[in-house]
Amino acid sequence: MLIATLRSGLLEMCENSTEGPSELTEVLIRCYIDSAYIASQLDSRNITSSWANSLVHRANRFGGQAIVDEALKTCVSEGVIPQYQSYISRLERQQQSQSGVKQFYHEIAGGKKSYSEWLTEFEEAVADIRKETAED
Repeated sequence: MLIATLRSGLLEMCENSTEGPSELTEVLIRCYIDSAYIASQLDSRNITSSWANSLVHRANRFGGQAIVDEALKTCVSEGVIPQYQSYISRLERQQQSQSGVKQFYHEIAGGKKSYSEWLTEFEEAVADIRKETAED
């Protein structure tokens, strides 16, 4: 429930940013993408596609798919927003100190992907959802 609330709040911020400069919207979309990465590392389910689905379906409310594409390109070229990096490092240390059973379960559930691996998966999910939406 908390993760869904975070997702909704970030999307609402993206929508509300449209009256400001487009750079602000792009930064907020990057925050959304980086938050999706963190949430996917914390959640034992595969939630990447649900975050991608929400982003694709609400993108027209904050500037369209082109601004999402720009944010994705920036994520690929620059990596995680620096403000998120310290949290991600702390999260990785906590996961490494987990018991063997918890680590094994998390691995089976698809966790512990690097940012670049996860971002590739996220981009593929965005492309698949766009394709499905275009076919409807």
